[in-house]
Amino acid sequence: MLPAEIETMLKVQPLANISMLGFFSKHKPLRILQYGESIMAKGKSDESWWYLSLKSLNDFDWFLEQTDVEDRFLATIDDNILAKVKKKYTCKWVLSCQRLYLPDEVKLPEIYMAVTDVLKSDAEHIYSNSNYKTYTSVEYIQEQISQGPSSACRIDDVLAGWVLTHDDCAMGMLHVLDVYRRKGIANALVIDLIRKIRALGQIPFTYVETTNEASMTLVKGLGFVVDRPIHWVNIDR
Repeated sequence: MLPAEIETMLKVQPLANISMLGFFSKHKPLRILQYGESIMAKGKSDESWWYLSLKSLNDFDWFLEQTDVEDRFLATIDDNILAKVKKKYTCKWVLSCQRLYLPDEVKLPEIYMAVTDVLKSDAEHIYSNSNYKTYTSVEYIQEQISQGPSSACRIDDVLAGWVLTHDDCAMGMLHVLDVYRRKGIANALVIDLIRKIRALGQIPFTYVETTNEASMTLVKGLGFVVDRPIHWVNIDR
């Protein structure tokens, strides 16, 4: 957890800082930097991620001066910070998505299929069917199953579909095996997970690549609203 005074500052803009607040609700900060009203904090999940809440874009230059070659993983940065990163460094990889959130007033439809929780023993199966093996691992998936709500659909003892929450509480890793698609499973899984997140008093949010038309259509159809483009970066410093 972040110190109370830092968390209070971030909650002045709860949507802008939703990923950072979510991450540090689960992870202890390893280092915190403050420069005026800008907050930067590092925490460990699969990597040692820096989350940034910058009052001024120029404060990113100050952040770089305070860190070194080991500080190369930046989470959920915006387009402006990414542009500054690319001017100064090369990137080993960049993962870019749109962040979307579900407003409180949106009501959800009923679901009419059995949905359960994902089990830690499902992690190998989830990883083997992942399209994002470059960015994840069995250990990461196991950690998310342990730490956050999830939803699963099992058909004849087969894990046919699943959705979890990431290390920052975002909904993600939605997947339905090919043979079980077009049966409404993905829709039911997302609705079930939204309800679990709302029951915790949290705002449901997610990340979708702009090229993933199916996922974008699904979440927008349920009432999710685009917040902003965000990026995860592995910098070669």
